[in-house]
Amino acid sequence: MRNKKDASIAAAQLLQRAEEKLEVTSPVVHPPATEPDALRLVLELQVYQIELELQNEELQRARDETGAWLNLYTGLYDFAPVGYFTLDRSGCIRRANLAGAQLLGVDRDRLVNLAFDLYVSRDTRDVFASFFAGVGDGHSKQTCEVVLQTEENYPINVRIDAGIYGDKDQ
Repeated sequence: MRNKKDASIAAAQLLQRAEEKLEVTSPVVHPPATEPDALRLVLELQVYQIELELQNEELQRARDETGAWLNLYTGLYDFAPVGYFTLDRSGCIRRANLAGAQLLGVDRDRLVNLAFDLYVSRDTRDVFASFFAGVGDGHSKQTCEVVLQTEENYPINVRIDAGIYGDKDQ
């Protein structure tokens, strides 16, 4: 019931915004002079309405399909048996899967916005910095081996495979 009420309110607000925009951008329109002209205009409006409804249905299907793919991706990412970390250009963790957080012994919510190199041992931090700079410069997947320090300060030897996905400038 709530969704129908919200949708009704949103539709009314959209209609009001459209009417306000029409008043600002369009000159005064005079009604058609003859009844056949009026009927033709009504028919055109009905065609446009049906076209918009079909477009809306198509957009809804596309949104639903995108949501399903996002859920699938999220499940694969979150429950993968290996650690995944999504870093931004500065090396801050934007996202981590459950295995990655467990590997470091940290709740994954606490990892977000932390610099990944905080978990790289001092002995291999230069290797990681060079590797990370190379990933940012190239288009192919890069690999390096470093030692990570867990929250409990246990060293873990890991191999990191990385590449740029999405917009290189982000």
